[in-house]
Amino acid sequence: MKKALIASVIASSFAFAANATDYSATLTGASDYLFNGISQTGEDPAIQGSFDIGFDNGFYVGTWASNVDFGSGDDANAEWDFYAGYSQDFADGWNYDLMINQYTYVGESDYNYPEVSAAITAPTDTTLRVWYTWKQFGQSNLDHTYVQLHQGYAIDEIWGLEAAYTYSKALSGPGADTYWYGKDHYSNWLVGVTASYQGFDFALNWQDTDIDNAKEADGRIFFSVSRTFDFK
Repeated sequence: MKKALIASVIASSFAFAANATDYSATLTGASDYLFNGISQTGEDPAIQGSFDIGFDNGFYVGTWASNVDFGSGDDANAEWDFYAGYSQDFADGWNYDLMINQYTYVGESDYNYPEVSAAITAPTDTTLRVWYTWKQFGQSNLDHTYVQLHQGYAIDEIWGLEAAYTYSKALSGPGADTYWYGKDHYSNWLVGVTASYQGFDFALNWQDTDIDNAKEADGRIFFSVSRTFDFK
């Protein structure tokens, strides 16, 4: 039932694309694909892209893709996500965002899973977001959540600073107690600088986790450059 509901919401949202007012596409080159501090590309670079459609009433839909590499013997070679959501300002400088996301993995469909999230952003460019899934990385009945606090700071029109802390927790289900490299939770963080110049967005930061027995979760420098194209 949950899976059917998510598929219905995303499909219905794309069906209304003809009434959209904003279209955008983003291309990104990154030194790694880090998902909550853990490499999804075997510590190799990633090429990523997205396409988003926005509506005047606050609804939006989109899709995002990246190459992945989970090691030898694993056939997954790309992640392709589909999402739909609703975002609104509700006070001076305040915003909330509700989203449904479907992760799909080309070559390893057993990994596919849905996710829901909710976020609130304050006038100080502080965002708190909570994610939840009942099928973490394709494992049936494995409830999982993670919470992130992200802080941005604009120095001027070009330069900015950012910091984030994320706590991931396997709540219940098969293997929950040892899901994250022998434990049911872990933390990760990042701190770095951002820049926007001539239509390009840059990020340079340090990311690390408290996982000490997995190379893909070791601390590292991360760099990315993105370009967004808007279509009206």
